Amino acid sequence: MKDEVRFKLIKFIDKYGAIGHHHAPPNQDKFEYGDSARETGTYFILEAWTKNAMLHVLKNAFLDKDGSLCRHKYSEVDWHRDPKEFSRDQWTAIACAVAKRRVDTHSLEMRNILLREQLKHPFTAQNGDLITWEWNLYYRMYRRRYWWVCILDFGLVVNSIIRVIKNRIKSDDVGDDINQTSMLYVAIKVMPTPFSWLARMIYKYFHPGVQKAWDHYYRHPENPPLNLVWRETISKWF
Repeated sequence: MKDEVRFKLIKFIDKYGAIGHHHAPPNQDKFEYGDSARETGTYFILEAWTKNAMLHVLKNAFLDKDGSLCRHKYSEVDWHRDPKEFSRDQWTAIACAVAKRRVDTHSLEMRNILLREQLKHPFTAQNGDLITWEWNLYYRMYRRRYWWVCILDFGLVVNSIIRVIKNRIKSDDVGDDINQTSMLYVAIKVMPTPFSWLARMIYKYFHPGVQKAWDHYYRHPENPPLNLVWRETISKWF
């Protein structure tokens, strides 16, 4: 990451190491944590975190007193602290960051935390969002069951087609592009399959603009500049 991008990002990181949005003026010095787990996970997918950096953030910001995942346990907004409001978007970013991490003691603890929560509701996020083929991330976390990963990666192909069609119909429908780009990048680095390769080719050559999608999603000055953090990676792979 370039120093100027890192400098811009620093002001969006709170004392717990989590990334938040800023409120619009005149309250720009306060954090808004509705997407904090997603933004933090999206950053850590690329960051070569040292030792237990992400584990520290996960425990300090995103695990409530009962050990359940939430958007940010110190947010002033009630629903941000409610585990039942932890969505698929939040889960995907954290899961991608953990899957991308090499297998060691710290990453294994995070894998076990995520899997423990997932087994309470195997095919949904905590807020009820459907999770099916995204289970490929759990197999990638543990580096196991390659053929199951191959089968589940067919979902990546389908989702690439959906994202291409939706972006051509409505260019500002870009929220799911953050998830898709993240999962495809993890699939490049961890247990790549023929289906994950096909999904990336469809996404790369038929999507009207992956970087444009990220730029649009993080277009407001109150948003953390994750589009800039990811620019080099998107240019190289998408």
